[in-house]
Amino acid sequence: LLIDSSPRGENGYTSMYCNQIEQFIKEKDVEVNRIVLSKYKIQKCLGCFHCWLKQDGECIIKDDAIELYHTYEQADLIIYAFPLYVYGVPGLLKNFIDRGVMRQYQYFEKGVFEVRHPRRDKKNRAFMVFSICGFPSFSQFDSVKHFFRLYSHSSHSPLVAEIYRPAGIFLVQNP
Repeated sequence: LLIDSSPRGENGYTSMYCNQIEQFIKEKDVEVNRIVLSKYKIQKCLGCFHCWLKQDGECIIKDDAIELYHTYEQADLIIYAFPLYVYGVPGLLKNFIDRGVMRQYQYFEKGVFEVRHPRRDKKNRAFMVFSICGFPSFSQFDSVKHFFRLYSHSSHSPLVAEIYRPAGIFLVQNP
């Protein structure tokens, strides 16, 4: 599952790179399901814990996040692709990730290096990160790297690859 998380959707540089990623994967005879998050209505998590208190894992917000997470749960590999926004992920992607709390149980379990919530879905999947920014320095991605390593632990999904591309705009003229 390739999640293109650029707020500019198909008009951004992230989409241009997603096209290349998608083409490369398809050439390996692997099915790719691509989601352009900007085409969907995803509200922010309210922190109401309805999904936990009713213990059914269903969010009270009726928007596209529920459908997208059904697609998410079928995937073997999740690729989060996004432009760097103020040293982090765009709000659109953060809202999607936050809404994933409905995919976890409310109680804690011992994790690899700290406690975490067990997930409802037991399918093994991994994820990778692809991000670009306009700045010329790799240090711009430091907080994103830390975020996704913590997210890997809490989501029970190994982070198998990270691709960070500073000065991504310049690759358009010189791929």
